[in-house]
Amino acid sequence: MIAGSPVEASRHGRIAQRSVHHKSLMVFGAITSDGKMPLIFWEKKINVDSKTYSKGVLEK
Repeated sequence: MIAGSPVEASRHGRIAQRSVHHKSLMVFGAITSDGKMPLIFWEKKINVDSKTYSKGVLEK
């Protein structure tokens, strides 16, 4: 649907709120012949070193 104005779009519930500054994150996922593992998310401020990787990925 194309609306002529923001008011008209809002009346029809067609406005999506967006943020100018999106949060950053890192995602790890794997698919193998045995299946898939759940996605693992880290916030950008976390430094993924060997300890973080081991706890976040290998122990799950």
